[in-house]
Amino acid sequence: MFSNPPIVIHHDFSQGPLNTAEFSGNVRFVEKWIPTKWGSITVVDAQLSALRLLYSEFDPDWFVTLSSTDYPIQTADFILHELRESTFDAYIDSRPVKNLHLPIKNEGLGGMSTFQHTMWPQVAYNRYVAIPLCSPAMARRLRTPSEKLCLPFTFLTKRLTPFHGSVTCHGGDAWLTANRRVAHLLFEETPLWRDLHRHYEKRTVPEESFYHTLVANSTGFKTSPDNKRYTDWRGCYAHPRTLGRADFSRLLESTHHFARKFPFDPEVLRDLDEAVSQKHHLPQ
Repeated sequence: MFSNPPIVIHHDFSQGPLNTAEFSGNVRFVEKWIPTKWGSITVVDAQLSALRLLYSEFDPDWFVTLSSTDYPIQTADFILHELRESTFDAYIDSRPVKNLHLPIKNEGLGGMSTFQHTMWPQVAYNRYVAIPLCSPAMARRLRTPSEKLCLPFTFLTKRLTPFHGSVTCHGGDAWLTANRRVAHLLFEETPLWRDLHRHYEKRTVPEESFYHTLVANSTGFKTSPDNKRYTDWRGCYAHPRTLGRADFSRLLESTHHFARKFPFDPEVLRDLDEAVSQKHHLPQ
C-alpha cells in the first residue's frame, strides 16, 4: 500500500515466538528487545527502542505508532498528501491534566478513564501527579484503585514531582503521528527527558502521559490534538470496541488515517480496502 515503507517492530520474545525471516526486507526488529509489562514504563522503553532503530537506519520524514490491531482507513496517497502539506509537527491527543478537587469512586472508575469523560483530568492527575501512598501492585492486592490511594496536595507535588515551575502534566491516547523533529525529541535523553522518565517509572500507564508531557513542555513544536486515529469507545473503557463490517459507514465518513481495534479477518480487511479505494481521497 505504501510501497514498502520502513517498518520497525518491537516484539517481546519472552511472551511468544515469532519467525522474523517471514517478514519482507523493509521490516526491522529490535534485536535488544525489552521484556514488557502492561501499564509500565517498559511499554514506553520498547516503543522508543523501535523509534531509535527506525531513525538510525531509515530516517523518515514522519513516523506513525501502530499496534497489531490498527488498520488504514484512507489510501496511502491521502495520508501522505496530508502529511506533506501539514503545518504541524505532531498529531497527538494531548490534553492538560488537572486537579478538579473531585473524589474518585470505585464504581465506574474504568469509565472515567476514557479520555472523553469529564472526570478524566482528575483520574489522570491522581495517576500521574498526585503522590501515591502505595505501589500499583499493593493497590491491586488491596482491591482499591491506585488513583484513590494518593495525596493530591500541591505543596507535595511541587516538591516530589517534575511538575513545578513551567513544567505541566499532559496526557491522552498513546498512539500518535509525528515528524522527524519530534522523533528526536522523544528518544534523545535530555535533562527534561530523564526527569520525566524517572518520574513515570513509578506510575501506571505512562505511555498515556510521557510523550504528551515531553512534547507539551518543549518549545518550537506545533501540535494538533487530532491524532488521526478512529476509535469507538461506546460502552467500553479499558479498550475501544472491536470494529467490523457494521462500522464501515462510519469508517468511510471519517478523515482519520487509521482505525482500531480490528480482529485479524482477511476477508473483512480486503473488503475495507476496496471500499476505501473507491473514496475520493485528496482534499479539495
